[in-house]
Amino acid sequence: MNNSHENSLKSFIVSLYGEATHNKIRLFEKMRKKRVQLENSITFLKKCRANKIIPNCVKISKKKDIWNSNSVLNKCSLILLNNLIKQCYFKLNETNSELQELHLFLTFTLEKDHFNKNQFGFSSGKSTEQTLSKFCNKEHH
Repeated sequence: MNNSHENSLKSFIVSLYGEATHNKIRLFEKMRKKRVQLENSITFLKKCRANKIIPNCVKISKKKDIWNSNSVLNKCSLILLNNLIKQCYFKLNETNSELQELHLFLTFTLEKDHFNKNQFGFSSGKSTEQTLSKFCNKEHH
C-alpha cells in the first residue's frame, strides 16, 4: 500500500473514530502478523522434530573432549526443541486471545463497511512456502 493511501486512510479513521481507535487497528494488524509468524514457527519446529533435525536456535554445541557428550547434548537439544514448541503454542494462545478482544472492540466500534480486515493493508510476513524452504535447507545440511 502506498504512503499517500495509508495517510488518507489514517486521516479518515482518525477523523471518524479518533486516534485511540486507529491505534487499536494498528495493534490488530501487528497481532495478526505475530500470529502468522508463530504459526509458521510451530510448523517449522514440528517438522524439525518429526525428522529429528535440531534447528540452530536450540542446538547445544558439541564437546569433542568429553566422552559421549554428543548423545547427551542431542537429547538436551530435543528437550529444548519440545519446550520451544510448547512456548510457541502458549504465545499463540495469548495472541489469539488478544486478537479476539481487539476484533470484538473494532467490530462494535467501527461501522460494518469500515471494518474490512483486508482494508487495513495487512501483509502476513513469511509465507508457508518460505517456512518450508527453510526446513528443506536445514534438512540438507
